[in-house]
Amino acid sequence: MKFTKWCGEMVIRMIAAERRRARLRETVMRLEQLDARALHDIGLHSTEIRSMAGEIAGLADATRVHSTRSLAGMPLLARSHPPQKELAR
Repeated sequence: MKFTKWCGEMVIRMIAAERRRARLRETVMRLEQLDARALHDIGLHSTEIRSMAGEIAGLADATRVHSTRSLAGMPLLARSHPPQKELAR
């Protein structure tokens, strides 16, 4: 029974890893389609695309405030500091 459970957990981990890699590929593809001005507008340089994509996909440590949000407008995944409204209280 333990072997079966281990195999099931391994499959789940493999699927999760593949989803993260797919998200990485999708993010890189979309960011590479942007021109230098559009990248600048979102605070990126073309040399940062793979790094940012890795952070968004969860395959690299988040090192920027930008990476705590999805470029598709998804909600915050993590916050390194509270928003200004919370600081004003």
